[in-house]
Amino acid sequence: MEISLSDARARLPELLDRVAAGEVVHITRRGKPTAALVDHDRWMKTKTHDALIRARELRRRLDEAKGKPLITVPAGEWDVEAHVAEIREGRDRDVWDRIERERDE
Repeated sequence: MEISLSDARARLPELLDRVAAGEVVHITRRGKPTAALVDHDRWMKTKTHDALIRARELRRRLDEAKGKPLITVPAGEWDVEAHVAEIREGRDRDVWDRIERERDE
């Protein structure tokens, strides 16, 4: 079912009953799809599915990284003392992103 936002506001209790019965309600704003109402169980299954996909991707990346060094910065190209000073001064909050950027350059 597709319904405009203004109609959805007026008919929310009815829409919730329909969703509870298993229907998906698509809400539009100015004719464009904006949101969907689904029952809680379906939403949780979707969230669980998304988490499993992310976990599988993380497992794949970890498997690929086995045996490789965590940080690959050639000796002499990274001033460790200066970096530690930056961290302590709060100038470099996202340390690992910076290290990866420098490595990729």
